[in-house]
Amino acid sequence: MLHQVFVYGTLKKNHANHYLLSGARFVGLSELRGFELWDLGSFPGIIPADKPGLLVQAELYETDHETLQRLDELEDYFGPADERNLYDRTLTTDTSGRKGWVYVLRKQVLVSLMSIKKARLIPEGNF
Repeated sequence: MLHQVFVYGTLKKNHANHYLLSGARFVGLSELRGFELWDLGSFPGIIPADKPGLLVQAELYETDHETLQRLDELEDYFGPADERNLYDRTLTTDTSGRKGWVYVLRKQVLVSLMSIKKARLIPEGNF
């Protein structure tokens, strides 16, 4: 089974974790509406946007199940509604109408990082 996955941070081309997508097929560049991109230090996270009109620049890949599992491990995703999740894996649609998974930072994680001043909004939406 193949999966479509949007990536917006260290998994993008020329970034540190892109090697995890070796063997995945690059589908194309993408924009995700309805999310805010946050710089969390050495990696980013997206959360649902409070303000309309913000876009996150992403890349769309087609992956096999084993690759998706490797991405789940990187993103500390243990399963739906698991309290240990750093990110939740959510189905979304980009501005072109393509559907895929995206890793969305749990809001309480962002609030924790903001309290210790380790998070800043990236309004242009590109990490």
